[in-house]
Amino acid sequence: MPSDSDDDVIRVIAIELPTPTSSDTFSFGADLERALAVDLSAAVGPTQSSPASARLLQIEIVSDLPELNEYPFERWPNRAGGRLVGCSESPVEITRRSAVPEANLTDGWPSAPRVLFAWSEALGEVPASEHRCALEQALDMWWPGTQTWDRGLPPVADSRLDGCLVEVPNATLGAVACACRAAESLGRPFTHVHVLAGAPGPDTPEWVAAGRDLLRPPPAIPRLNGEDRDPGSLVEALRGSPRVVTLSGCADVAGDSVHRGTAALAFALQRSGVSVVLGSHAALRPASALLMVDAFYPSVLAGADVRIALHDLRVSLVDEQSTAGADWGNLCAYVRLPASYARAREGLRELAAHEALRRVRARAAHISRHVSEDLRAADEAIGRLGARIGRVEMGRPLVRATATSCASAEPCALIASSAKLRAELCFRRGLPDGIVRADLARARHYFAEDFRADFSLHAAGVEWLGLTAVLEGSIRELSPWTEVLDSAQRGLSSENSWEVYAATASMFELSLLSAYVRFDLAETTAVRPERELRSPEVWLTALRGASISTSSAGAATLERVRDQLERYSTWWLCDQGFFPGASDLSTVARPLWHSARALPTESLASTTTADVEPECEPLDLAL
Repeated sequence: MPSDSDDDVIRVIAIELPTPTSSDTFSFGADLERALAVDLSAAVGPTQSSPASARLLQIEIVSDLPELNEYPFERWPNRAGGRLVGCSESPVEITRRSAVPEANLTDGWPSAPRVLFAWSEALGEVPASEHRCALEQALDMWWPGTQTWDRGLPPVADSRLDGCLVEVPNATLGAVACACRAAESLGRPFTHVHVLAGAPGPDTPEWVAAGRDLLRPPPAIPRLNGEDRDPGSLVEALRGSPRVVTLSGCADVAGDSVHRGTAALAFALQRSGVSVVLGSHAALRPASALLMVDAFYPSVLAGADVRIALHDLRVSLVDEQSTAGADWGNLCAYVRLPASYARAREGLRELAAHEALRRVRARAAHISRHVSEDLRAADEAIGRLGARIGRVEMGRPLVRATATSCASAEPCALIASSAKLRAELCFRRGLPDGIVRADLARARHYFAEDFRADFSLHAAGVEWLGLTAVLEGSIRELSPWTEVLDSAQRGLSSENSWEVYAATASMFELSLLSAYVRFDLAETTAVRPERELRSPEVWLTALRGASISTSSAGAATLERVRDQLERYSTWWLCDQGFFPGASDLSTVARPLWHSARALPTESLASTTTADVEPECEPLDLAL
């Protein structure tokens, strides 16, 4: 996961290698070494690679010579004769960049990931299931249905993110191209592509079998503009649409046998417009190929800089040399980041934090109803909620500064509902009253911010007023009360059924809270007669009618009202220190709660996010 130090400086040294008119005029000997040594000798010493202010020194090799693909820059030694890359104490990373014209590079960076996993066993068995599981874990905060720390609990259903990992088993180039076209037609193109295939020796006839080996490099690599791309290659299948492509050519390496890698294909992919391509000089060992997913994708999908993630991956390969061998030096990366990358990455990091909090909150909501059955799970949920809330709080000023277009750019409601849930978990767990009150106060603060930012969000306003009465025993400010009441009244006349049901629930709770206002309600109704509140029973009856209908919106709203009545009846009591200086709502709320519990719930089973947003059509990858 990215840390706060991701904002540290990445120092870049670009080394441009000459591009002669023909490759045979270039010497791989003294000329190349001289070009490298001039730039590296002054910057890279035996122990210190970059200034203290920089987290990473990126050495960028810029060339347009396809013949340099296989040259092992990554094994270049430092001045002391040791490894230049893969050292955690002196972070240096070597990347490559094709001298492709800027027009060939797709600008922008995705605000949320969608991964295509294509694997083929046409040339031998590959550990596809292990790679799939690793990708699912890396996508845990984005992908519904993945189970991690809360084993045994129901998965979170969210059709917005359904299909953010698409697998193409036993893939051919045609299947990959079909998947990419289908994703683009749905308006949800793939942002990351992970390719896994066996890699035989370079002289085997299968190596050049078109359509079978996904890692087969194009037979003619374009020197400048890419007009000669082979339409039967992965380059053409992907069409430069993804931002990140990882190529895992997996083979069991015995002794000194060497298998062809994917460096040439990586070069061609970047020439087609892919920003980041991870390849290898030789086919990776199975452990190394799996580590490419385990150590790289979790950080990148959570918003870490790809160059730092690449360095961390190489360090992991060094640490695992017993199973990964010398693959730390086989790994090569072509990196050409768009100008908007830094800003977009921050937005991705914050959105990832929001999605992670949503998942933790959804699972904690299930745990909150079974605290006594698993105290350890409750304690873990409390800790994770607190950590995730803090992480989102830290990112709020950054989100405003970067002005991202993410749907979760203003996470006040997310923080507020999560803090309220954490307070309830702490109460049911029997934790000190101070912790419970602190979380409720935090929730009230963010509910207030949410409503002030948008006066149409009457539900947030009602939560704000309700927690004010619970914590202070009264509602003394006239302006918030009238603003929330007017907003809910407007919602009752909406043409959207969800909004009508939500407004009805808001009016129901406002009628309960009216007993705690410390100003004359008659003054507000004299100005606006429609502000006169009806009894809670009237609003509950209206919600009952909605739940009896086939509308899942009404049933879901009724369920939220039940939960709130339960809090007023069993938790927010004077005996617990709430409603100071006033009576609590238990006497009024308890019979309403029992009445609401007796209402039908058949339609609740059909309540999903699919009622809000339509599901995307499934991909048909059959050829």
